[in-house]
Amino acid sequence: MRTTENNDNQDPLETSSPSPPPDQPKIASTSSLKDVFDSTTDQETTTAPVVVPASTSADEHNDSGHRSSDSSSISSASSLFASSHNQTNTATPASPSFSTNGSSGGELTLYNSSGNGGSNGAANKPKGVCGLTNLGNTCYMNSALQCLSNTPQLSKYFLAGKYKEELNRDNPLGMKGHVAEAYGKLIETLWSGKSSSTAPREFKHTISDFNHSFTGFMQHDSQELLAFLLDGLHEDLNRILSKPYRELPDFDNMSDQEIAQESWSYHKARNDSIIVDLFQGQFKSRLTCNTCEKVSTTFDPFMYLSLPLPIHKKKRIKFMYVPYHPSSRTQQLSLEVANKMTIDQFRDKVAEKTNSKIGGCLLVAEVFNGKLYKVLDLDDAVDTIGDSDEIHVYQFPGIVPTPAPSSYNSYSVGFGSSYTLRSGRIASPSSNKKRESSMLVVPIYCRAVSEDGKRNLFGGPLMLSLPKALADKADRIRRLVTHQVERHAAVKLFEEAPTDAQAKQSQLQPLPDLFKMKIIPEERSYTGDSNIIPTGFSTWFGREDLEDLEERAAKNQRLREEEANRLAAAAANKSTEDDVSDTTEDVVNDVRRSWDKRQHGRKSDKMMARRGSGSFNRGSRYRSGSTSSSSDRDEPEPAPKADIVQGEGLILDWPVEKAEQVFGYDTVHAGTSNPGWKDVDMLDEDIDQQENTAGKKNKNVTLADCLTEFTKEELLSEEDLWYCPRCKEHKRASKKFDLWRLPEILVVHLKRFTHTRSWRDKIDDFIDFPLKELDLTDRVLSVKNPDDIPKDERYIYDLYGVDNHFGGMGGGHYTACAQNWMDEKWYNFDDSHVTEVDEGNAKSRAAYLLFYKRRRQTPSPSL
Repeated sequence: MRTTENNDNQDPLETSSPSPPPDQPKIASTSSLKDVFDSTTDQETTTAPVVVPASTSADEHNDSGHRSSDSSSISSASSLFASSHNQTNTATPASPSFSTNGSSGGELTLYNSSGNGGSNGAANKPKGVCGLTNLGNTCYMNSALQCLSNTPQLSKYFLAGKYKEELNRDNPLGMKGHVAEAYGKLIETLWSGKSSSTAPREFKHTISDFNHSFTGFMQHDSQELLAFLLDGLHEDLNRILSKPYRELPDFDNMSDQEIAQESWSYHKARNDSIIVDLFQGQFKSRLTCNTCEKVSTTFDPFMYLSLPLPIHKKKRIKFMYVPYHPSSRTQQLSLEVANKMTIDQFRDKVAEKTNSKIGGCLLVAEVFNGKLYKVLDLDDAVDTIGDSDEIHVYQFPGIVPTPAPSSYNSYSVGFGSSYTLRSGRIASPSSNKKRESSMLVVPIYCRAVSEDGKRNLFGGPLMLSLPKALADKADRIRRLVTHQVERHAAVKLFEEAPTDAQAKQSQLQPLPDLFKMKIIPEERSYTGDSNIIPTGFSTWFGREDLEDLEERAAKNQRLREEEANRLAAAAANKSTEDDVSDTTEDVVNDVRRSWDKRQHGRKSDKMMARRGSGSFNRGSRYRSGSTSSSSDRDEPEPAPKADIVQGEGLILDWPVEKAEQVFGYDTVHAGTSNPGWKDVDMLDEDIDQQENTAGKKNKNVTLADCLTEFTKEELLSEEDLWYCPRCKEHKRASKKFDLWRLPEILVVHLKRFTHTRSWRDKIDDFIDFPLKELDLTDRVLSVKNPDDIPKDERYIYDLYGVDNHFGGMGGGHYTACAQNWMDEKWYNFDDSHVTEVDEGNAKSRAAYLLFYKRRRQTPSPSL
């Protein structure tokens, strides 16, 4: 049976505090604050004004470094707040309000006298119903301030001037009291009843001075502003003037209750303010090593609950699956996957669906207007794929080569391994390590060439894969290319071998003179990094002066033969074997060095210029057959490279008549309006039906679901390893959070915004949450037997404020919906515009921050 620990079920605002140990500062009595907090639960129905003299006493410090509060000041404020709830009347309550003389020496009046109305239409509105002017994208600040302003205990604390006694100007972690003072002045203005709206310029200027991210008028996250403000108020109002040094004990042999209490005591010894009293609770965090099962338990304070939304968004991705074997036709498939799934994980899913070997044998690319637009980064989320994007998944017989991560990000529009800008999305270089591959992957395009020299692309991109060992065998390359093309042909592209020698090979030969293979040169970004599978070929598609692959192959073969002859001739001129060996070695090294030097510095445009003026000098020394001299060796021919290398592409130039015969007139002349191959198998015939029903599976998500998701145990990723003290190294671990201690004011942050390395998104789904009686007792781990807890001691909360965000990640607008703690009516705060609304308006799919106050036992009305 679970039982409630006395120290954990104890009201954090008890009328007296236990004596601190010698190494802790003395804790001042909080009896008056307890009265303040407890009294806010009753409806205010008093009709007679209550006048109480405000405190005029100076700050006093005790010897331990903890500020003592003036008892008369506390009791007077306490009497005011308590009396406003303890006196009851059956008559309809008047609109209550505070009226101050502006200093701590004046009087504080609960109700206005007759005719005491504010300017600008404020006379007919209750106090606190005051808008905040938008100073330029400051709605994020206004909405958070309105929710805090309607936090009863906090606003009463500031309106009573209590904060002035607890300003800690010497706290090195604080803002010298300026943030608390600016906030206090703003609260006084909002509750003065003098205006229907006010411009929070002084407050904005103050927070900008201490947090430069809020400088200017850019849009920000309201939750980030709230976190900064609560932390700033805490440090400015921290009652601990000199934080004691205290070591935490070894928790290995202690119970959870002991660890929690010791941790909370340690935290309170250094942090004691109105913010801690109201907003801070305590987590239990447990880490378990997946290797040795070592368990580490800590108890940490929290200011708000950031809850994940258990809405695992899915999207259906349609794609063209291109099997590598020519006998298999292209298939249109679809997969429904989680938005956060990476492209690498998506490949594995495709491999599973298509019975491919492994995901590493697949290449995922985007095709646009019949051209390879982008090779998708393996680390990107599938959510980066747009609904209208044309995705192709190519299968290969081996591992697809991937680029090594660059030392810094390059920019080259249209290349898969560099930044690609399109539709506001960024595809960045892969962080994966380069995968070694024994094969080359080369994109292939088809181009119809008419008699007048016009060249038009047709069909779509194909992919050639061949072992690196075949990269200098043009005949084998032509055979493999023809196989890939034949899958889309209306006729057979191979014929019987015409000679006995070829017949012995038992192979069909490609039909001759079907097309010419032109090489698209290897491209490099300005960083010098070569693109593994380039996509920026658009500038080459209309060029006539592309190098012919078979001409390159013939040239390479000739260079190899002539170099062999050169080495043999050099060796023959020596009289001894040693001289021959030495000279041969010298010649080989000389040629190798010159080839390497030329090969490293050779640029594609220079090669094109060389080919334009004659790619091979037919009157050279090689053609004459003369031996090389020393001057000849200073300017050798460029080293023969492979007939095709990784990073290059191929364009197949077809005479237009042959292209029409092989592929059909419609395919060849489709143009850019309807590019691509037409022979596609539609295996997923119910794609449209699946798309229509995909978004209807999610049930309504509740706040309880979010809390359950928050307390689920999760396995930390490889990028978030934990140092295990037992294993003495970083290990993967499982992590679990639980609620241990809940605060008076519970702020719930619904994590609607998701961020990945290259993509941001917002979850707009409706989250259902209770307006009243949110009972969290059974979720508090320190409560051992929740069913036996009396109702007035349970952790029951009522909603009083909602910070809303409308719109998407790129901007949007913040508003607040809050309950005025005087007339208990709900109002919508849209910057300077304030309107009364029904409490049901607090619920919407825009809810971002929820503000709950804990119910307390109703004080006796017999005062």
